[in-house]
Amino acid sequence: ARFSPAPPGEPFLSRPDLNLALEFQAKAFRRLRLLAERDGFQLAVIYLFTEQKYDDSFSERFGELCRRDGIAYHDFRALCEREEAAGHKLFLPRDGHFNDEGARVTTKELIRLYPELATKPAAKP
Repeated sequence: ARFSPAPPGEPFLSRPDLNLALEFQAKAFRRLRLLAERDGFQLAVIYLFTEQKYDDSFSERFGELCRRDGIAYHDFRALCEREEAAGHKLFLPRDGHFNDEGARVTTKELIRLYPELATKPAAKP
């Protein structure tokens, strides 16, 4: 289901507890950044568009938090919208989760952003 953009500041003006939740998430991102620096891996936060009411607002806030803390951030909303406009169905019915096509599209974009992902051998179970 498509939703119109949220009013400015929402849902964060009417739900201040969400600001606390975002700060808690930012703390987790910072901790992951420290682990990445220590252990030598690259950290990026990928906002996966879910066709939910406040996607724009949450993506904007996550992007701000990541930029503030020097963490790479990518929002896949435009990618998903382009693919859907081309007739590809990316989501399970009545659900914000990707179907197989959605997983394929986002994997392809991740490899475009991080080509080294395509060159690593698959982990053995």
